[in-house]
Amino acid sequence: MLGSSEESSEEQEGEINYRDLFILGLVFLIVGIGGIFTIGSFSILLLAVGIVLLVISLANRDKWTKSSKET
Repeated sequence: MLGSSEESSEEQEGEINYRDLFILGLVFLIVGIGGIFTIGSFSILLLAVGIVLLVISLANRDKWTKSSKET
């Protein structure tokens, strides 16, 4: 049983879960927008990271269903 869990973790190690990347991008986007009104210029970096993560995850949306079936 221990060997099977090691094999599955090795298989998933190289794959990116784009659905989680999308959620992380949304979080950065929301925090960046909220930070513009409170923090200032640093939040522009958070906003940019959020947009980049969203673009990457939406470009690979066809891989979302494959990764969700594995979990």
